[in-house]
Amino acid sequence: MENLKNDLPLLSVIVAAYNVEQYIEDVIDSIVTQSYPNIEVLIINDGSTDLTKDKAENLAAVKDNVRVINRTNAGLSASRNVGVEMSNGQYLAFVDGDDLVPEGAYQSMMETILTTDSDMISGFVERLNERTGKRFASPHFKKAIQGTFLQTNIRQHSELVYDSTAWNKIYKKSLFTNLQLKYPVGRLYEDIPVEMRAHLNAKTVDVINNLVYTWRIRSNGAPSITQDRLDPKGLTDRLEMLKLARHEILTANNAENVLQAFDYKMLDQDLFVHIEALENRTISFILPYYQTFVDFLGDVDLVALLPKLPVAKQLMYRLFLGGEFEAFSMFLNKDMKVKYRLVESKLEIANKYVPEYIKEAMVLN
Repeated sequence: MENLKNDLPLLSVIVAAYNVEQYIEDVIDSIVTQSYPNIEVLIINDGSTDLTKDKAENLAAVKDNVRVINRTNAGLSASRNVGVEMSNGQYLAFVDGDDLVPEGAYQSMMETILTTDSDMISGFVERLNERTGKRFASPHFKKAIQGTFLQTNIRQHSELVYDSTAWNKIYKKSLFTNLQLKYPVGRLYEDIPVEMRAHLNAKTVDVINNLVYTWRIRSNGAPSITQDRLDPKGLTDRLEMLKLARHEILTANNAENVLQAFDYKMLDQDLFVHIEALENRTISFILPYYQTFVDFLGDVDLVALLPKLPVAKQLMYRLFLGGEFEAFSMFLNKDMKVKYRLVESKLEIANKYVPEYIKEAMVLN
């Protein structure tokens, strides 16, 4: 094993940890028991106020490939950036301190990337519902990871615009150093522009449909940023990160199809979850959000993109952006089963709630 270890490149796994005392032992165990033999684990304790620091240091005391870096709280991005700077490996991976790495994940990814010599590799993700114990395929990654494609890139597979998280990947460290990649400090949704820049500038990328990451849905504590869709900071940060990612595409070569795919993805996913959260809100509450989204979408080709969305999303956007707030609220208040029925029911909803000038622009099939 020692000879094999010495013959293989070192993989540095950076674990960002903040107040994860009940998870940290499990996540580290899921990393150090990986079958890939040459791994170092850097636990970046981001000023935790619970027992995370003590548990991490106990793990480092008995695991010779685990290090702990204790620092003043500065957020997830700062932890990742410090981890990259202090890593010794030729390859990098990121893990959040409450998630898990499935058995064999790093072995399959490292075997692939060492064969292809690609700059990065992405894999499939499952969600783990902590309350029920249920595991299920992440809908997000059903769109992002649609098969196994080696030595490819985002221009050839524009669905990779959905592949916007740090932790389902392994990267050559040289990709980070050459591009001077850093996660924006103090921001939420910080992965989005960094992953876009990496995808656009990687020599080649590998995509495998193997399960490589388990993303936990916590059952305790305050709502996460992905649960509190109307939190002003969360929304502001997300829009800013989307702007940065879009700028990366606009300044890249031969990326017109990527821009179209990214703009569609923003409507299909990123903005949709925030606008839909306006259900049961008053018009006075909705108005500031309306202006924010109208301003943000000023450069997006809505005429071309809206007809490509599912009918229910078309309706929502056209009512909202058309300022038809009463009809918008009525539509959002309809039961989800009604909103997503077959075409006949969608037409029925359109006939009932949508003004004629909006209906004429719809693609209701």
